[in-house]
Amino acid sequence: MSNPPDKPAPGQRKSTTITVTRFIAEKHTDAVAGLYIESVKKLGAPHYSQREIDTWQTWAHNKSIVTNTLREGETLLAWHSGIIAGFAQRSPANRINMLYTHPAYARQGIASKLLHRLTNHTIYDGVPELFAHASRVSRAIFEQQGFTCGGEEWVERRDVRIQRFLMLKQL
Repeated sequence: MSNPPDKPAPGQRKSTTITVTRFIAEKHTDAVAGLYIESVKKLGAPHYSQREIDTWQTWAHNKSIVTNTLREGETLLAWHSGIIAGFAQRSPANRINMLYTHPAYARQGIASKLLHRLTNHTIYDGVPELFAHASRVSRAIFEQQGFTCGGEEWVERRDVRIQRFLMLKQL
């Protein structure tokens, strides 16, 4: 796959025309893992220490774990000009497990579109509530989509504590 295009000049917006598909092909695992790493590194940098970022991104370094995780529940890929610009996962049926956008496409509505699509699928499935464990980076997008913060949490990974927030939405 080619690299994402450069950011637009100040005052200009990129097109937000995207296509959303389900994750069905293992051939996309490397692209999704790479997007995850770039998102954590670049979008997480203003919010987390380097040690927290290094710990957070380790999931993406094991291809079999990434592939198996992406097969769980419902995983959606957002495509822009033939490039995976974001992805999101609902697993189990009442939890948004992952929501990531490539930094080149940040703040262009991709995460909102993915979250909206998964919320609609949850409603269709008859699930009354949706929750997520949001990072400092993603908390605002969840709040914009009608989630409320149920409290601060700390998760420990490899002896590193990382802050997250329980986000809840009644459907």
